[in-house]
Amino acid sequence: MGRVGVVRPRRATPAVVVLLALAACMGAAASGAAAAARPDARVHEQRNGARQALRLRLGGGERRSAKVCGRTRKLTQVGRGGKVRAVAAAAGQSGKSKLRLVVRRCLPAAGRLGPARLLGRRTVGARPERFKRRVPAVAAGDYAVELRLARRGRRRLRRVAYLRVTETAAPEQPGGVADIPVRFAVKNQNGSALPCQSDGADYTVAGRLVAPRSLLRASSRAAVLHLHEFGFGRFFWQFPSETYDYAHHQALAGHASVVLDRLGYDESSHPPGDGTCVGSQADIAHQIVLQLRAGSYSTVGDQPVSFKRIALAGHSGGGAISELEAYSFGDIDALILFAYADSNFTNPSIQAANDQGFRCLTSPEEAEPGGPGGYAYFGSSPEEWRGFMFTSAEPAVAAAAAALRNRDPCGDTNSFTPTVVSNNQHGGEIRVPALLLYGTSDAIYQQPQAGEAQRDLLSGSPDVTLHFFEGTGHALTLERSAPQMRAVVSNWLGRHGL
Repeated sequence: MGRVGVVRPRRATPAVVVLLALAACMGAAASGAAAAARPDARVHEQRNGARQALRLRLGGGERRSAKVCGRTRKLTQVGRGGKVRAVAAAAGQSGKSKLRLVVRRCLPAAGRLGPARLLGRRTVGARPERFKRRVPAVAAGDYAVELRLARRGRRRLRRVAYLRVTETAAPEQPGGVADIPVRFAVKNQNGSALPCQSDGADYTVAGRLVAPRSLLRASSRAAVLHLHEFGFGRFFWQFPSETYDYAHHQALAGHASVVLDRLGYDESSHPPGDGTCVGSQADIAHQIVLQLRAGSYSTVGDQPVSFKRIALAGHSGGGAISELEAYSFGDIDALILFAYADSNFTNPSIQAANDQGFRCLTSPEEAEPGGPGGYAYFGSSPEEWRGFMFTSAEPAVAAAAAALRNRDPCGDTNSFTPTVVSNNQHGGEIRVPALLLYGTSDAIYQQPQAGEAQRDLLSGSPDVTLHFFEGTGHALTLERSAPQMRAVVSNWLGRHGL
């Protein structure tokens, strides 16, 4: 009888046992490393759920992709003054959590953000919480709108939406901005408080009415009449640059501006240079104020409208004219002086004015090729003029302005000193609210002494507001602080019904 065989499982050799044990250890180590490299699945799901329960959306404007805050991202773009709302929501939080909505400006350095400005705050729990806040869009730039959720003892969560505010008109503004050519028929006479000679002839003063279309259709309208400085023209208020077009930005903010080439400048008539003076310029401003109130001026392409309330604004030499007009005729509702005071001139500016007066006596020039004579530049060269006018302006802006600068009528420049004397005697007779604006680095004036003295001079005004702009020069609308200056003016006009 043969043997009966029994089949037994084969025993592993010691070498196989060692290899299997080594593999098991390696697998365990790999699993441990993977576990260390990522959160526990439940923790990951909890965080992801918390993020999904935190939502932020910007309403209004155009959605697009662009480089913002150092990286290419999705953003919402609106024009300056546009309406933007942040819609924030949070839900499913255990216990009480703090929810904050803030806005931060993207600084020039890539990826850096400025200080946080609080837009809203909520305390949220398990029940869904939702709130809306208006996001300010008053200054051009890039912004990060952050929704922050702070949970006690747990990691803070956030959502970020990006906003770009451009200098263009906000798309939702009904009707947009009107830019209407206007003409005023004036007589070069002098009925002001300053005795000086003018030729009494009839001339035309050209300008533009820049305003929101909706305002021109309103039943009660207000406007600001702007007079430029010596050497400038209407381009000071309506510069050929989107960033520095003062009148356009004021229209976006809801204000009507009448910006002129004064008599003797650019598109307006050019009398003989000794045929006009600061007193007649003030009288002409008075005539234009009356025509604006009556709607009796002429326009191109639009019907003229009348204005119930009128403010008079003047830059430097235009400010001297505005002040003289205010106490001579008493026909305006408010006065704004851009970089003008009746005292504390710097010695270099006094010398430059004397040099201009000397050239008027010895070698006056034509206003323009083939035009009447009796005109002279302020500043012996474009470079000297730029040095007086600009401190912080972009070089390209200063160069473009210098290329546009005008010669001044000698009758105006020769009557400027008597105007300063008259203004010091009668400035206290001005009875309307006044806004005074100055740069602390103005080469024409010693600041802050000049601004403070001018505030004290207007002692008869019921409301004098004095504002300085740090590091800013004489040409306020063209310096880098122009957006901040425009905001100050707009807010002041709004408070005074203008």
